[in-house]
Amino acid sequence: MTSVENFNKIESFSAVHPAANAVYGYGSSVFKQTNHEGYKSLIDVIFVVPNLKEWHKENLRLNPKDYSFSGKCHIALSTNSFLKGPNGITYYSGIQFGEDRYKYGVIEKKDFIRNLKAWDTFFVAGRFQKPTLEIKSDDEIREALSDNLKNAFLIGSILSDEETDIFDLCNNIVKLSYIGDQRMHFAEDPDKVRNIVYGSISELVKLYLNYIPEYISIDAKGRIKIDKQELRYHVKEIPIEILYYLTKHNYDITNETDLQIGIVRFFQHKNAIESRNQIFEGLKTNGIIRSVPYTLHKIEKYIKGRSK
Repeated sequence: MTSVENFNKIESFSAVHPAANAVYGYGSSVFKQTNHEGYKSLIDVIFVVPNLKEWHKENLRLNPKDYSFSGKCHIALSTNSFLKGPNGITYYSGIQFGEDRYKYGVIEKKDFIRNLKAWDTFFVAGRFQKPTLEIKSDDEIREALSDNLKNAFLIGSILSDEETDIFDLCNNIVKLSYIGDQRMHFAEDPDKVRNIVYGSISELVKLYLNYIPEYISIDAKGRIKIDKQELRYHVKEIPIEILYYLTKHNYDITNETDLQIGIVRFFQHKNAIESRNQIFEGLKTNGIIRSVPYTLHKIEKYIKGRSK
């Protein structure tokens, strides 16, 4: 599908749901991935809303079929903070609309902006370090998204060799979402990062084109040189959650190797916890009956990826 077709589909889907501050499409049904032929994936959407429980109460009235029985109970019986769960977002999958099926997440605007800036949770921020399709947004959210991309570019540069290329740099950015993700062991294509990078390289380049800092030089052939000495002056700009982790665990941020090891371990720890949490949150919101087909589809992609 073209970006215009995707925009129109997601805009129509969002129009039958309660008003949101922002709506974004993302994922393999919206942006191309290599080795993804033959899959009919769900269309992924994020709604950014003023109040999570109030949005769901209104949506339960408008679109009751979006919810499983357990999901309806979860909405009715949960406080706003409990409804958010540890990752701050609720997800609903297998939603039929027209000829397509959707999976959508809902997150409060204040949580969304804080996640993008501080990375206190990475589950949502990581999704917005890859190409997304803006359906609706505002300037405050766009500013937070810009900060998220700058931080991702900085971390990707720290993890890259002094001489690299655009594919390796983008790979180091995209993989941040998947380091330590428990689902990569059984329910995701093991080549997922590579498939995203090679399938969406033009979109990734456009996404990060505005964030080329002074420590990066790119020649006419696309080879990249990272001035590691200059890069040291920017280490203090990495998100506060990573700095806190590195300080707490006594990593020497002035030492490049120690810094790289500390950053990787931060993501191993954080993504492991957050991906595990989201598996259990999915059972609350979607119930077992809806969760099983989605999980089996993921496992199928994992098996096919392993057999290549």
